[in-house]
Amino acid sequence: MGYFNYIRGEITVIHLAYPNTHRDRFVGCGRLAVLQECQIDYERINPDFTTTNATLVKAAAKILAKESSTSKLSIYEKKDDNNTDYIGNSQNLAFLLSLIHKSRPIKLKINSDIWCTGSIEMHGKDPFLGRVSKSFHLKLEAFLTDNKDYLFVVPEVNLETPEALKLLHDYNIKDANIITVNDLDKLRNNINQKTIVKVGAYELNELVRSLFRKPFSFKKWLPFITIIAVVTASIFMIGIPENISQNTKEHIFQNCEIPSGWEKNATYDLHDDMLTIVGNDKEDADSIFIGYIDLKRFNDVKHLIIKVETLNGSYNWNKVIGFSLDKQKIDNYNIAKKGHFPHPEGYTVQDNFIIGKLKPGEQLHYNISGMIHLFLGAKVYINKGIKYSFSFEIK
Repeated sequence: MGYFNYIRGEITVIHLAYPNTHRDRFVGCGRLAVLQECQIDYERINPDFTTTNATLVKAAAKILAKESSTSKLSIYEKKDDNNTDYIGNSQNLAFLLSLIHKSRPIKLKINSDIWCTGSIEMHGKDPFLGRVSKSFHLKLEAFLTDNKDYLFVVPEVNLETPEALKLLHDYNIKDANIITVNDLDKLRNNINQKTIVKVGAYELNELVRSLFRKPFSFKKWLPFITIIAVVTASIFMIGIPENISQNTKEHIFQNCEIPSGWEKNATYDLHDDMLTIVGNDKEDADSIFIGYIDLKRFNDVKHLIIKVETLNGSYNWNKVIGFSLDKQKIDNYNIAKKGHFPHPEGYTVQDNFIIGKLKPGEQLHYNISGMIHLFLGAKVYINKGIKYSFSFEIK
């Protein structure tokens, strides 16, 4: 589930795409979608690992749409070229709009992806849209010659450069429009021609209002909510369960102490019950304490399910990762020596590593019946350039 568009009898995923260049050449787009679960050809992403100024972009999203930070949806990405690294501040606008898209549907009826480029900066507490520092004309040219996508959101200042003006003049495409943010708000019908939306530095609020529908209004629905609450309370007066349902979507970790960038030169992140590991320069085995899970919060607990979300880079199939399940906390350095590394169902463990070919989508089932406190750790082998991610669930 997530956000989709229904146009001319077809259901399509709405993407916010950021164009990329490398060595003065257009190398395709990274295409971001807001979904509840992963689809084929997509990878769940964390902006902390893919764009610079991630903290600033998240802060800007919270200012522009404060409810977006509590959304349970996630951002997924598919790339036109999986063999090329897409980096740079010009991705920031697409990530910002995707974060807002987690809580607000897009207004427009458009049967194509929406291209976005621009850096996000802050002036005091006001977010503003910064210019694309280089290769904007290559991105503009790629958009004008692309046959399938119709909308491109760009910083106004970039359209005023000599290179951009010459490019627009040379192509002289009769069906191409250059419009303002306010004009965008008037486009309610299906967009089927090349349209460039120029956004002023301090027009991000206007862009959000023009592009997205308003969030749910509590005040508007308060009378109906009150009635439902009264009826529901009457039904459950006979007893309210003390524990959380086993199918809860609440985050399972209560205490996370993920280290970052220590002597093994790797980066770890635990976000929305997903562990992401990125290897940098060195190759070596590493051990980490992931976090604490209070199992008393759940009913009829039987299994910890760890799902392999992504395995990217060069690695040894039998030396990827192993997980330790302990009743008390063990420090990062001692987990490999003192931690308990049980066998997930159907697998064997050797030297604390899971033996066997893991692949994305595969699930590791650990029996945790009878446990009350669970301290989860891992032993992982870090290779240069690897990127692993694992999600966790209690059932």
